Amino acid sequence: LAYTGDTLASACGQGWTRAVHPEDARGYRQAWQTAHAQHCLFGASVRLRRADGVYRWFQAVGTPRLLPDGTFLGLVGCGLDITPQQEAVQALQQAHDRLEQRVQERTAALHQALAERQRLEQDAQRAAHFAMLGRLAAGLSHEIRNPLSAVFLHVDVLTEEYQQPSPDSPTYVAAALTEIKTQLARLDDLVQDYLSLVRIGSLVRTVQDLGAAVHAWATELQPALADRGSRLQTQGLASLGHAAFHPS
Repeated sequence: LAYTGDTLASACGQGWTRAVHPEDARGYRQAWQTAHAQHCLFGASVRLRRADGVYRWFQAVGTPRLLPDGTFLGLVGCGLDITPQQEAVQALQQAHDRLEQRVQERTAALHQALAERQRLEQDAQRAAHFAMLGRLAAGLSHEIRNPLSAVFLHVDVLTEEYQQPSPDSPTYVAAALTEIKTQLARLDDLVQDYLSLVRIGSLVRTVQDLGAAVHAWATELQPALADRGSRLQTQGLASLGHAAFHPS
């Protein structure tokens, strides 16, 4: 009564529960009524309004009062002011929340820094790749001119032999065609090497079933091998598992 400022008359019955904070009142009354109905121990944390209107936290407990014959006389209860403990818990929770927020901010900043570093590394790799391609293009143009010059020269030989055949024309024509074929093969190798290098930066690896991929490749190769009298056998493909690779 001294804490709440109530009178004995106003506190009797359920009147004393008017001091309970509105947010705690319903659960508090239900717990009290359950303990009263079942004649069992009662306990709850609740905010109680002081006479000056300030709410403080209390740990309320109640013990059933019984006569020797088991007659229930009600609950004898008391409340312990636990406001300092609750404030400490709240302060700890707030500190934990602030720390968690800082961790999240630092983590986000770290991820951003790592992403930026990865982007810079990729930019550097692309720059180096393009620089290498520039050097390769310069060298490739020189390498291509040599076999092209040889092809043009032997085409001139073929043209001359066609226009003015001689007894040795078959020999000259055969030699010229052989050389043209050789130089064209050299050009093809240069182009394939160049294309392979250009594709390095664009290869995208995905995780796939390695056994299924090997089976598909083997199936694709079988006709060409059969034409050469060979046969490809595969075993244990199901146990290869998965791997990251480019399908081509």
